[in-house]
Amino acid sequence: MASQSSGSKSGNPLSHLGRKVFTTQRALAQILKQIRELDELPAATGRSAVKRAREQQLHDYDTPYGPIYIEPTLQKEDGFDVTIPSLSPAAMLHWACQHCAAFGQFLEKQMVLNPPTFAKNWTLAWYSDEVAPGNQLKHVNRRKVQVIYWSLKQLGSHAMTCGSCWFTLTVVRSTVVADMGGLVLNCPSGSRLLFADLGADLRSGAAPKDILHKRASTTAALSCSVSEALNFLQVLRTYVVFWVLPTCNEDMRNACETWLSLCMVLDVLQKIGMGKIVPPVELQRLIQTTLDLAKARYGADSFWVPKCHLALHLPLQLSRHSCLLSCFVHERKHKIVKKISNQVLDTSRTFEKSILDDVLHGHVQHLAECPAKLQKELREVVGHDADIRAAHQAVHGGNLPVAAKDLVVMEVDGSQVVGRVGYHVSINGACYSHLTVWPHVKGSVFTVSNEVALVETRLIQATCLFSLKNDSAIVVLP
Repeated sequence: MASQSSGSKSGNPLSHLGRKVFTTQRALAQILKQIRELDELPAATGRSAVKRAREQQLHDYDTPYGPIYIEPTLQKEDGFDVTIPSLSPAAMLHWACQHCAAFGQFLEKQMVLNPPTFAKNWTLAWYSDEVAPGNQLKHVNRRKVQVIYWSLKQLGSHAMTCGSCWFTLTVVRSTVVADMGGLVLNCPSGSRLLFADLGADLRSGAAPKDILHKRASTTAALSCSVSEALNFLQVLRTYVVFWVLPTCNEDMRNACETWLSLCMVLDVLQKIGMGKIVPPVELQRLIQTTLDLAKARYGADSFWVPKCHLALHLPLQLSRHSCLLSCFVHERKHKIVKKISNQVLDTSRTFEKSILDDVLHGHVQHLAECPAKLQKELREVVGHDADIRAAHQAVHGGNLPVAAKDLVVMEVDGSQVVGRVGYHVSINGACYSHLTVWPHVKGSVFTVSNEVALVETRLIQATCLFSLKNDSAIVVLP
């Protein structure tokens, strides 16, 4: 006879939560925390009740331009209609300006600097890509979705690297997109077909991940973030210049010079990302020099790939748009869509609507309140009526993310200052970073100190690699 378990739900209720239906410990802890903060427990807890509550919240996002969530109907090639869930750009922009004071003030500031008129309108930036959740090796993955984001180019190069300044338009299964036909317009004289070429499009590929290794070789791919790769680039360039070039043969020297020329191109691209003025002719010269050196060293057959030709279009885009739009911010936004779609297995019903619903709620509710203790300390400095929010990660002046515990460099009064990030805070819409400043000793040596400062995040230019030894650190500056 089986003995009765000594444990009981009443004795240790937390140990029994999540046993019948699997959920991660982090998700379970967050759900319990939200339940504890409720004024009263909901009477209905079924799936239908949750669905009705979310449907009601979708209707709450209403604006003078209509609801944010819309369901336009399009016709497939077989003649049947299909509903495409979308987020109305006009309604979304109005809601963001009305409910997010910081974004509304920022948009108003940009409109003063560059007033939009009927004759001189703003430029809509459009990004589309495919996201593949689930098993990447599956023969037929019906959960693959096409995602479209949009933004306004006149918001500035820094805003173009912030995920909150890119809005989601729609999420549609790739199988549905493949069945779509052309566009038919109901003109006064009758139906007419419209054919058009897309003048400006932004997409991503495998190139950002495959810079530092030769394709089809036995070496493993470099797996890291963009900021980590750019920091590692400085270390590798220092090693090549001081230890490889002085003793290498002619063949190795030619290879190193080709790679160093590529580093110069990356340096200029980072300057453009920071908003610094770089003549398109200078960018074209550097890219052409790099391609000529690579072609002479490796040959046209073994080296030349489509990305080499695409790089020649960057100076033309810089000349036309006065900036270069990066795809890295969209790759970060893809994580949100993929995280949600990984859990939705049923593609027979409202697959797109379920994903877009969670994306919309996450976009409008992503800001977190600052911890009470930190709020108290900061309000003693900036004022008791300040609106304070905290974040683990922010986008610095170099248009790349910087997180807590990162070592950063910034320029103050013409000199470089190095410090380690403690946290980021938003005070009345302005972003600040708490730094522990490291005094400079000599060369690449800095002293680890406890001197703190609260600086504007936009002053941070880049993150740095460092190595700690007791109270000193060796820092590789960009």
